[in-house]
Amino acid sequence: MIDHDELDPDLEQRLNAAMQAGAQASGVRWQPFTDVQAREAKAYGEAMAAVSAMHIWGILNKDGEYDEFAAYDTSNLRNPDTGRLAPQGDMILQMLCAERYRQYLEDCDAEQERLIDPRHAPSYDETDPLTANRLYVLTYRYRYLVPLEIPYDWQAYLRETLARQTKCDVHLLHRCWDHQATPVVYTLVYKRGEILYAFKTCNECRDALSWISYGHPAYSGPVDKWIDEGNNREAPEL
Repeated sequence: MIDHDELDPDLEQRLNAAMQAGAQASGVRWQPFTDVQAREAKAYGEAMAAVSAMHIWGILNKDGEYDEFAAYDTSNLRNPDTGRLAPQGDMILQMLCAERYRQYLEDCDAEQERLIDPRHAPSYDETDPLTANRLYVLTYRYRYLVPLEIPYDWQAYLRETLARQTKCDVHLLHRCWDHQATPVVYTLVYKRGEILYAFKTCNECRDALSWISYGHPAYSGPVDKWIDEGNNREAPEL
């Protein structure tokens, strides 16, 4: 087992020096961490890492059971109209999230406040940095971002919130806009950062994820692309 303290033995000294310098600049008296504060900080860091490591990218079925998106991957099939191999729908799912987040920011701008509904996180305090390890849920039809008291309760929250919804949120196909022919029994879910996006989808749109692409004549889905090159910025030296 690797002892991380051995990798950088003077890390604590450098952190203390940096924070002490910041305290001096701010005029706030510097005090070193107590053992209790150090343990709390470690536990908080582990909680943040756990939320960050949560990989949610898939579909909830009609019974609320979760499967990875790959379980619905039919990219080995060919589009019956064009004969081309069917692409995966991960880009479209990201585009749905990008469109929803843009709308959320516009709503916040219109209200001149961050729209948050903390009813599912009674201890939530937006001004408290110790709530930064929350998982937030953003659904298609609710304007508010919902922090969860326990991040792993996201499936129960979605079952409770979206159980009675009958309209498709996705509308990947023109005919879904014009006439939704199939029932809404699935929920697309995608975690991006600290936000979990959720969209109810009809059977046709769910199936379309496996073959339709942006620019297809039948496509009527989102147009905003969410591009992330995945390049990490260098951490500043302390």
